[in-house]
Amino acid sequence: MSLFKHRKQPFRHFFHSLIMVYRNRTAYAKLSVTVVLSLSFLLLFLIFTDSRLYNKYKEVYAQPSEIVLSNIYGNKTAYQALLSQIATYIPEADYYGYTTVNGYAQYENGSLNIRCSFLPSIEVPVYEVDSIKADQTDIFSVKPIKMVQGKEKFDLKGNEVIINESWYNSLIGEGGELPLNITIQIGSPPWQVKVVGVCEDSVENGIFFDEVSSSDVVSGWGSMYLSAGLLSKYDVSTYDDSAEYSVWINTQEPEKAIGFARALGLIPYGVYEAQQSTNAVMKVEIGNKAYISAVILLLLGLNLYSSFSNALHERRYEIGVKRALGAGISHIMRQFIYESIAVLLLDTLISVIIVVDLMIGYKAYQTFVLGNEWIVYISLYSVIIFLVCVISLSTVFSLIFAYKSTQVEIIKYLRDE
Repeated sequence: MSLFKHRKQPFRHFFHSLIMVYRNRTAYAKLSVTVVLSLSFLLLFLIFTDSRLYNKYKEVYAQPSEIVLSNIYGNKTAYQALLSQIATYIPEADYYGYTTVNGYAQYENGSLNIRCSFLPSIEVPVYEVDSIKADQTDIFSVKPIKMVQGKEKFDLKGNEVIINESWYNSLIGEGGELPLNITIQIGSPPWQVKVVGVCEDSVENGIFFDEVSSSDVVSGWGSMYLSAGLLSKYDVSTYDDSAEYSVWINTQEPEKAIGFARALGLIPYGVYEAQQSTNAVMKVEIGNKAYISAVILLLLGLNLYSSFSNALHERRYEIGVKRALGAGISHIMRQFIYESIAVLLLDTLISVIIVVDLMIGYKAYQTFVLGNEWIVYISLYSVIIFLVCVISLSTVFSLIFAYKSTQVEIIKYLRDE
């Protein structure tokens, strides 16, 4: 039986402490106002700062930092030098080079200009230059071009080609079936190619088909992807000076690839540098959060010490009576430790609820009033800061409160009463 009682003892003291908190709710309510306001301000500051930065740069971090796309016009030597440097100095990288030249397709009611990109005759990912908005600034990035019909991958052989969706829908017709044979002109003679796939339209080239309805004349631009094997089959050497030479690179060292490309005169696209700049901003914000949290913790500590002292002063007679009736120091300390921990944890819960409600309200304002896709976000670093503040406050001031409760002068306060 004694063992059973020993196991139940901590719970009995804990529930007794909750009862004492309720009985002294007025004193603890005054204490809680300071704690709730301070913790709410700290948590609101942390969440709002993280959310603001996250929403400001979310498009930047959504892009793959390891992908770099570089290109240059009319400089085949620089293009080949970049491929050589990547092979030598970034051996782990996945990469390939491709050439893009302009051609056209002739139709009865007009012609269509075509950007013809010659890809390696293996399965390769194809990316295009994209633009994302971050902090009122356009950042050039890259995004993959997706297949929408026919072939699922960019793995072309022989005279197989892939064209963009708007060209397929406008010139071939929405009811057309793959494969389709079409004629294009790059150099001489005309090329007979077979369309085996359709990809989504490219952002870089804008609108690919523009039909003047009044005269029913076909005009505009289209995109076509062909096998690099066709470069050797037909004479396109006359296009060397005007061709666009591009290198696609997937590497864990994008800074090297970007450096090599710039040194050779190529223009690199990707978000690695933008992400590095954003990381620098984040580091500054992290430092600011730490300093502000420390100041808030110090101010809260001073207020807590004063509030705990006032609460203890109001209960000096209760402590004196318990000590006079034989309650030991450990009993008094345990009671006030439980009380202070219960109050601080309850105040923390109230603070979290208040802040969550405020952030939900702010998100609703951003969504329904301003029309922004605003996401509430808190980083692991901010969670750690908040937990450290709560745990340190709960531990330190519970011990201080408990210790001061044992320093009550029993005889003096009983005589005063």
